[in-house]
Amino acid sequence: MNTEQPVLHGDKLCQALLNSLFLDFKARFLVVDADFKIRAISPGAVELLGQKETLSPLQNIFHDVSGWKELLNLIKTQDSVSGHPCHLRGHKKALFDAFLDIKALQTNCDQAPATGIGGAFSASGGDDSCLAGTEKASEPTRVPCGIQGYLIHLSVKEPGRKMDTEKFQKTLMRMNRLASIGQITAAFVHGIKTPLHVISSMSELILENKLEPQIREGIQMIARNANKTYQTVQTVLAYSKDVNTHMEKVSLLPAIGSIYDLLLGNFNAVQVELISELNPIPDVMADANQMREVLCNILINSLEATPSGGNVTILTGRDDRKNFVYVQVKDTGAGMPQESINRLFEPFFSTKEKGTGLGLYLANHIMKEHGGSISIESKKGLGTTVTLSLPVAR
Repeated sequence: MNTEQPVLHGDKLCQALLNSLFLDFKARFLVVDADFKIRAISPGAVELLGQKETLSPLQNIFHDVSGWKELLNLIKTQDSVSGHPCHLRGHKKALFDAFLDIKALQTNCDQAPATGIGGAFSASGGDDSCLAGTEKASEPTRVPCGIQGYLIHLSVKEPGRKMDTEKFQKTLMRMNRLASIGQITAAFVHGIKTPLHVISSMSELILENKLEPQIREGIQMIARNANKTYQTVQTVLAYSKDVNTHMEKVSLLPAIGSIYDLLLGNFNAVQVELISELNPIPDVMADANQMREVLCNILINSLEATPSGGNVTILTGRDDRKNFVYVQVKDTGAGMPQESINRLFEPFFSTKEKGTGLGLYLANHIMKEHGGSISIESKKGLGTTVTLSLPVAR
């Protein structure tokens, strides 16, 4: 007995493939004609939408008119649409979020090949149930060339991934404000460089003259503070620049020292001790400005997590086994549960109410660009340790 299946060719093969597509119970497909009336619907789509009837308008499955009009305007301007979000009305009028993938069905010849009444698809040669409610044509008809309809695939959005439009908009607004503040700060800092330089230079000139001890001491104090402020300005400008990565052989210790000096006043203001334990380490290949950016972000996070009376320690060292240097920031703050640690490098995730959720995400990106890594250890109530690792320069 010959059990081999017959080999199909031409139209019969196309028809069998189409029937197979529509008979797949899990697949959710619709075919609509050029007037957006449903001509074919797969069993999976029937189950989801609770609709078997053909020739009904596609608009009926949309929850609101605005969503339908938005899609209509979109597909009138392009042949295909991918991942379009929409709000649909399903079985027993239940509402759900979905994505639509849409492809225009068109012919490029003077006249399309003969088809059944179901439009571009007919069920001849297969199971009629694959085209729910489609009538059979007694005689094939011909359709003019151009767009004859659309093939639509439905995919249901996962419940846990529902878009929070309001939260997203707030995040974008906050990012825009931060960007504006950054630009204003950079402009302000750049503007005070010249006056600071004048104050410093004039102080040095005055000190070359013979002065009474009390006046000399006052001028020296002005000079010291002007120089210190000028260094702070330089650090802020370096931190705020948006430039490409410039890798070079550098020592991390000066970068760490400049950030320490920049933030020390912030720590003192809230009575959190900033401790520096900088052991000698070899040079690394890095962008010093980006390393300042990463370290500054981590230190500010530690400061905000540590209560008054606590401390934050910056520690440097070398791992000879891996030929890496490391910078650790340890705080005595509140710590975090493991579920928060697992998400710290996700964009827009933050444990702080007013956080953007971008600081550690960008820090992780920068460390990876440098061939290094960032790791975080934390326990609720026991503080947090952040470790930056970079390979030793060859």
